[in-house]
Amino acid sequence: MRKFPFVLLFACHHPVETDSGPADTDDTVETDTTDTDVFAGPACTSGSTFVSWTRDGGVTVAPVTQGPSINTYTWSIAIADDAPDVLIAEHGGTLWRSTDAGCTFTSLGTITSTLWDLHAIGGGEVWGHVENGTDVLHLSGDVIEESAGPVETSLLGMTVDHGRVIVGTSSATLYERSNNNWNSLGGPPNGGNAYDWAFDPKDADRAVVGLMSDGLWWTHDGTTWHAATGISTPTNIFSVAWSPVDADVVWAEGLDIDEMDAGAPSQGRHIWRSTDGGQSFTAVVANSAEVTLTNGLPMTPDPVDAGVVWFEFGTSFQGEGTWVYRYDHGTGAVTRAHQPTWDEFRALVFSPADPTLMYVALVNEQIN
Repeated sequence: MRKFPFVLLFACHHPVETDSGPADTDDTVETDTTDTDVFAGPACTSGSTFVSWTRDGGVTVAPVTQGPSINTYTWSIAIADDAPDVLIAEHGGTLWRSTDAGCTFTSLGTITSTLWDLHAIGGGEVWGHVENGTDVLHLSGDVIEESAGPVETSLLGMTVDHGRVIVGTSSATLYERSNNNWNSLGGPPNGGNAYDWAFDPKDADRAVVGLMSDGLWWTHDGTTWHAATGISTPTNIFSVAWSPVDADVVWAEGLDIDEMDAGAPSQGRHIWRSTDGGQSFTAVVANSAEVTLTNGLPMTPDPVDAGVVWFEFGTSFQGEGTWVYRYDHGTGAVTRAHQPTWDEFRALVFSPADPTLMYVALVNEQIN
């Protein structure tokens, strides 16, 4: 089932307040100001192209001198732990690199596809896959290598762990790369169609997959699959995300079809949270006049607080712009910030060296 880069069907209600949601200052990581090598973030006040940043949860976003091309999407931003000044992104069929924390980008070369989900693993190495495509990319230094993924189906997720490259497919099957070949690791026993995958950042054998109608399934050994409890079926799980702080915390977003058919105020749309590695979930956020949940919205777990998740909604429809949301499980509150200039932030990515610095992938839509 294909995920689309924008959704209009469920954008019929619009928030009217601009309740800002700055990041928790209590969770700020202290830096040693006596160290001349301390990461300082962008030294500029404006970016150059299709990536920008915010230090206050989206209340203010640094301007860019040249915005993204209309209807050309930057799907992800990759930053390695060992090089926080280096950003890798794909935009318009070109792979780009910044070495100054996002102030300027230079081209590394053109590639055959677009909508790449990229993963920086350190040492100047990046892996990626085309979202809902079949291509795989490997960047080593300045050398770009493209190859075919498992030809049986399209790709929806990837993880790289200690040299293991694993992808999750739309047929809800895992494949591992070995000697340039792809070997099946198996998939959920019901053989359902997948929407999204998430992996434990520290253990590639722990994964969850969101399915069409059949809710969410989990594995902690890479091969044995179980249906998660707390999410009824039929439910479409469009997005999943694993906390980098707590390996037991997993987030999911989707549509409870029975609730939708019953005319529930939420339209059946929720964000769920798990505290046992995806085995069971509890609904924590509902779609409302103040919170817009759509198919496949980007979710980013907070880099220091396992109880916080960030997500966004954006569209050019009626000049809506972009809303950045922050859900805090400790308080149960959702705060939000509005950015009218841009039509979506397709990716929300925190700097691995500074949890107050969030990079955003800018989208400029024009729908005739």
